[in-house]
Parts: sequence; structure tokens; C-alpha cells
Amino acid sequence: MINIAVDKNLFYSIIKIEEIDLIMSKFWKRLLFIILIIACLYNIISKLITKMSFEQEINSSVDYVMSVQNSN
Repeated sequence: MINIAVDKNLFYSIIKIEEIDLIMSKFWKRLLFIILIIACLYNIISKLITKMSFEQEINSSVDYVMSVQNSN
């Protein structure tokens, strides 16, 4: 009987450890997913903020084409 009680306690402790592992893995998965979303949003926003205006891009393209034509 004593061995069965010890085995039951061992079994229940293993189940509790597995439940804790499952809870911790879900927590880390959610935390890393939130960090990933924040990193993606930061990347998109930083690209939108530093984006050149259309007029500046056209002017730089015209300057480049003129410099290539002048060198020939």
C-alpha cells in the first residue's frame, strides 16, 4: 500500500510539473509574440517616418540622370 501511495504522489507531482510547463510555455509564447508584434510595428512606423517625399525622390532621380548624361 505504501508503494502505491508514493507512486500516486509521484504521478500527481509529474502531472503538476507538466501543467506548470504547459502554462510557462504558453506564457513565453505569448510574451515573444507580443515582442514580435511590437518590433514589426516599430519597423513599419520608422520606415513611414523617414520616407522621402515623392518630390524629393523625383528631384534626386532627375539629378542622377542629368549627372549621367553630363558625364557622357
